[in-house]
Amino acid sequence: MPIWQAFSVGRIGRLEDRMAQIGSWTPVHDTHAIQQAAVQITLNEPVGDVAFKRGLASIEERAAELGLLEQTSIGGFMPPELIAIGLPMPEQQGIAFARRERPDFIGERAQILKQSLRYEDFGYVRWAPFKSRAEKLLKDAAERFASVSSLNNISSEYTDVFVSLPTANADVSEVIDMNSPYVAAGSFQKTDSWHCHSGWFEPIDDHSRRLINVNIDIAENIHDGHPHRQVRIKTQTFDRFGEGPSSAAPDDISWDRMNAHLESAHVRLKDLLKDILTAEAAAAISLR
Repeated sequence: MPIWQAFSVGRIGRLEDRMAQIGSWTPVHDTHAIQQAAVQITLNEPVGDVAFKRGLASIEERAAELGLLEQTSIGGFMPPELIAIGLPMPEQQGIAFARRERPDFIGERAQILKQSLRYEDFGYVRWAPFKSRAEKLLKDAAERFASVSSLNNISSEYTDVFVSLPTANADVSEVIDMNSPYVAAGSFQKTDSWHCHSGWFEPIDDHSRRLINVNIDIAENIHDGHPHRQVRIKTQTFDRFGEGPSSAAPDDISWDRMNAHLESAHVRLKDLLKDILTAEAAAAISLR
């Protein structure tokens, strides 16, 4: 079952009690709408066995300290947007470390492959603790990996969700700004399901540029025989190296440099979401 369906089945009954209501819509949390947040560091080439084992040992130790005790073998993960522009898939071997809050729900997960490192939080609260946990889990392995294989990209992503009260044909224009530059006019319907995607590059510096993707989905859901609607907004940045006016990769491979990209992406993604939502929806999740 997709995560958003699990949310709808498990929590929709309590939406009516929430205060941050926008017309007939409610964000999935009391103070924000973030259902998932993730960061990923991807290399140009897979690291060797020695570097991988040392990186794995580092993440395994940090994961145990932070309560991510469940381990599973995984294959490679690469966002389809990057596959579409010709980037190679990571080598298909690695380990995921997860903290399970209940049998059917993983609260957070870290994964290590020979070509990428990733951290995901499905119980996001605020940026500072999210970034702190990502740093504790990934920093040592990321610096070790980047010292033997050049960085390809650092990515950040958020998935924000709003759910309607049990009312048929909830008006999505109460949440999504009809005049947003990131919504295709031809796709916008107030009461029907629809999908809209946009993506573009922005320059960062002499050796990097940022790919931005925005996906908006309006979906229908049924719970206890009552129709509900869902607004799902996924915003992503991919800071890609060796693609600016200078094709040289960055000399600084420290976590501080990687963290600077994550901080910048966090601010950019907040601004993107603000430009997608109505003023009322943005205010309900403290963006205005």
